[in-house]
Amino acid sequence: MKIVCYYKKEDSEKEEEKENGTVTTNLYSLDDDIKQFMRFGVAFTPIQFRDLRRVIEENYLDINSDEISFKGDNRLDNLLDTVKEFVKDSTIYIDNDFCYVPVNSFNELAEDCEYKSYEIKSLREMLSNEYIHTVGGRYAILKRIKDRPERVLAFYREKIGVEVPKKKGSKRTEKSGTDEE
Repeated sequence: MKIVCYYKKEDSEKEEEKENGTVTTNLYSLDDDIKQFMRFGVAFTPIQFRDLRRVIEENYLDINSDEISFKGDNRLDNLLDTVKEFVKDSTIYIDNDFCYVPVNSFNELAEDCEYKSYEIKSLREMLSNEYIHTVGGRYAILKRIKDRPERVLAFYREKIGVEVPKKKGSKRTEKSGTDEE
């Protein structure tokens, strides 16, 4: 939320409003951010401060928010292809049932597919209906990767069309064909 401060410039001919400064804030840091108006020469009495904060909170909470819709969105196909490419041929990120994508990597992949940061939660919710495994309503689970627990999204392997990679044989030395005695 952006709050703009104006001042009235009084000339002999007309009265004019000019922008004095702006403060970008949210409801969680509103108190501290309103105090930043002192940089622009605006000081509030405790009563004015409380009234301003209350008016902002009431009006902010009345803002209608629309549901984010992903229907007819080709970004989802791009994201699923990107996830497939990320886990492709990896024995670390794929097991028999799931493909695991670390949360930070998923966020980066989503942003690469042109999803905005405010869409990530809705995207995960939509993916949970068909593509990712959830536990107790949580989209991320803990998985041990490279001997370290890591928060990951568990995509259903078959739903995104990823094959289980074939495990490579061990590199133990084989006996040669010659008989040595």
